[in-house]
Amino acid sequence: MVLGFHWWGGTATDVATGQTVERDVWSYYGLKRLAGDSTVFVAPQGIDNGWPNTGGEDVTFVDDLLRHVEADLCVDTERRFALGFSYGGAMSYSLACSRPDTFRAVAVYGAPGQISGCSGGTGAVAYFAAHGTGDNIATGRSLRDRFVQNNGCAAQNPPEPAQGSLGHITTTYSG
Repeated sequence: MVLGFHWWGGTATDVATGQTVERDVWSYYGLKRLAGDSTVFVAPQGIDNGWPNTGGEDVTFVDDLLRHVEADLCVDTERRFALGFSYGGAMSYSLACSRPDTFRAVAVYGAPGQISGCSGGTGAVAYFAAHGTGDNIATGRSLRDRFVQNNGCAAQNPPEPAQGSLGHITTTYSG
């Protein structure tokens, strides 16, 4: 199961449809077309089109959502994933912190920081992050480094593409 969280001002429909001319290509951040019929996709709707997680209410909502979906559908509970962009990335990060035993992995795209919180934050979970060169990369590094440490990976200072380079660098952490 993949939970796809929308950005601030976005909607569940934006995530589910891809919100572009190439809707089939970008649905669930491009994952739906790759999965075929092998995956249950869920796009939750945040309060006021965001994920402030005030008092942990959005994490509680996700707990309730998982129970509801898994009561009705055949879901491999060892293969739950969360991903999101911007505010949705912050919510995915919050779930990595608070529910590392619930999710197999999270993907955080351009999260602006811990704006959805990080309750717990000491458990290991597979963590993928991507940031644009115009994003607050220092914040992205701090989010990444928490899970480099939690996962027992070797710390490193990876290179980063220059602003405007239109390039990317992929870094894998050992351990």
